[in-house]
This record gives sequence, C-alpha cells and structure tokens, in this order.
Amino acid sequence: MKRYIAAICLVASLIAAPAWAEDFSLGAEAESGENQKPNTDLTFVKNRHGAALYLMLGNNSLDLNALNSRLAANGYSTVEKNFVMFGIGGHVVMDEWIVGGEVHGMNQQKISSGAYDLYVNGGYFLINAGYVVRRTDSYMIYPMAGIGLGTLTLNIQSTASSTFDQTLANPKNGALLTHASAVFNIALAADGLTPVIHAGNSFHMPFTFGFRAGYLYSTPIGGWKNMQGDANGGPDLSFTGPYLQIIVGLGFMIG
Repeated sequence: MKRYIAAICLVASLIAAPAWAEDFSLGAEAESGENQKPNTDLTFVKNRHGAALYLMLGNNSLDLNALNSRLAANGYSTVEKNFVMFGIGGHVVMDEWIVGGEVHGMNQQKISSGAYDLYVNGGYFLINAGYVVRRTDSYMIYPMAGIGLGTLTLNIQSTASSTFDQTLANPKNGALLTHASAVFNIALAADGLTPVIHAGNSFHMPFTFGFRAGYLYSTPIGGWKNMQGDANGGPDLSFTGPYLQIIVGLGFMIG
C-alpha cells in the first residue's frame, strides 16, 4: 500500500512540475520587469508642480548705434554695446506651463572723454511664460516669451574738481539722462534638476542650473528725460539684441 501511495505522489509531482516551473518563470519575469510594458512616455513627465529661485549671469548686446553716432558728433567717446548682465529670477511650474519673472542690472561702463567722464548703466525686468516641450526627472526644455520694462542711464560728469561755493555758483557741471523702453523677450531655456533632498517618493528639492539663449526687442516709451523733464530730440536707444545667460539656484518639485 505504501508503494502505491509513493508511486501516486511521484506521478503527481511529475505532472505538477511543468506548472510550477511556469509559475516560477512568470514570477521571475514579473520581478525583473521583463514581462511588463515598457514606458513609452519618455519625452514628457506630467502632473508636476514646483517652483525655483535662481541667480542669473549673462551677456547682452544692445543696439547703441544711434547713441554712439550722437556722442561721437559731440566729441565724446562711444559706448561698448556688450554688457555683462546680472540678476535674480524665479518661476513656478504648473504641469506643462511655466510662469516667472526676472530682474537684471548691467555692469556700469565708464568712458573718459576729455574734460568729462560718461557713466552708462541700466537694466530691465521681464514677466515670462513658457511651455515644457521635453522633461525628465533630471532636466526640462521649454521655449518662453515675455514682456517688461528697461531703462538706461547716461551720466555725464566733469572731471574738474570744484569747491562747494563753485558748485553752488555753477551747478551745471554734469547731466543725467535716462531712457525708458518696453522690452519683449523670446528665448529657449534648458534647466537641469539635481535632487539633493528627497521626502517620500514625490517631493524633490533640486539644485537648479540652466542655460538661456534668447533675443530682446524693445521700443521707446517717452524718449529721453533729464532732471528738468523731457529731453527732446535724443537718439533712438534699444535693448534689441541677442543674449546668453546661465542660472543657478534652488527650488522644489512635487510629482
């Protein structure tokens, strides 16, 4: 009797062996991911929200031809059109959309022209909107466009020193001229995200770094002004020109 029971158990085990082997194979495939559908959505990671704050450094090339022609005609040295721009910016991420702003200042140029020194500086701010065209966990690429306001200041100062009483007798030893423009921006941005803090599976505090390549266009608002009011007849001035920027900062991302 024992022999029959042993024989039945042996036959049952031989019959069940292929099924066990198949179950084991399927389990192994499930664990290794070989039997799962590949993730085909490689170009887009949706349902992401976050924000970033960063410092910006770059180079802007301004259209100063008309201003330089007028300066040269009056015996002054010309202004270099390339300025180093430094600023601060930030944006919020709402799925595919990005909305943000930035403020920039330019390095002051000093131009010596005989009895006078010219100081040129200025800056602009922009409100931008962008749309993410490619995004992964580590980077996102988006075109953006914006609008804002820019100002440039031309400060002319006499190089001759004067006493307090001489300054009171003849305060017109210099002039301060300002020019305001509406500024329009179009750019392509690429931001890298390096996670440095993880909270759970969905919250990331990334170190943000990026690159901007764009073009500014501007149109005057009201022309030149001095301390007394409008300075009519001034040359055209424009923030129009290409620019390159790098950014570095911190932010967070949920999703």
